[in-house]
Amino acid sequence: MIVGVIPARYAATRLPGKPLIDLEGKTMVQRVVEAVEQSNRFDVVVVATEDDRVVDHVRGFGGYAVLTPPECPSGTDRVLAALDVLDLEPDLVVNIQGDEPLLPPTVLSALLDATVQRDADVWTPIVRITDEAELSNPNVVKVVRTEDARALYFTRAGAPYVRDGASKLVPGLHWKHVGIYAFTLDALREHVALPPSPLERAEFLEQLRLLEHGALFRCVEVEADLIAVDTPDDAERVRARLRMR
Repeated sequence: MIVGVIPARYAATRLPGKPLIDLEGKTMVQRVVEAVEQSNRFDVVVVATEDDRVVDHVRGFGGYAVLTPPECPSGTDRVLAALDVLDLEPDLVVNIQGDEPLLPPTVLSALLDATVQRDADVWTPIVRITDEAELSNPNVVKVVRTEDARALYFTRAGAPYVRDGASKLVPGLHWKHVGIYAFTLDALREHVALPPSPLERAEFLEQLRLLEHGALFRCVEVEADLIAVDTPDDAERVRARLRMR
């Protein structure tokens, strides 16, 4: 069984009510749910939230939602809490960010195709960096990987650093991370059970917790031009993109 869980916290600090903001006629959470369902790769797709308003809205457009404890410290904790509420023990659990309304279903298909070999603890998408400005942008999370696509490190810094050369950007060497994770159930449970790690606290990157404890992350190359919605300006950029479709 493959379960897709979409954490959708209503009480977002920078953008309260974020799951329910309107994006050209549909809410953000509805756009994410529809993208996940269009991939046709999940046995269960569920929104995990701490607010009845989100539950009622999702059920209103025909989606599936569960109420999880408001004290969940992270989206990943909320994913496991949703499985506990539903009493599910799937083979794979995919944590799909609830603030990625432009997510193409093809990204999820590529990610799940890569899990067939079961050669990792976590699988996660990456995208080639084509703009040198993104290397110095701490809001763009970079991943350093091996030749066989195993993640070595996730960082907000410009990495790997190119010492010599006219350009600091090398095609095929620089990658940005897409914050979607396909976990084995054991890996998800281990993540939630572990305390935040030193590297995680330094970078404010939750995925470093398992990586620092030896988990194997497999990177999956995808093509996607996503906009994560954290601010009103982000939401307006998404609306502009949707109007162009």
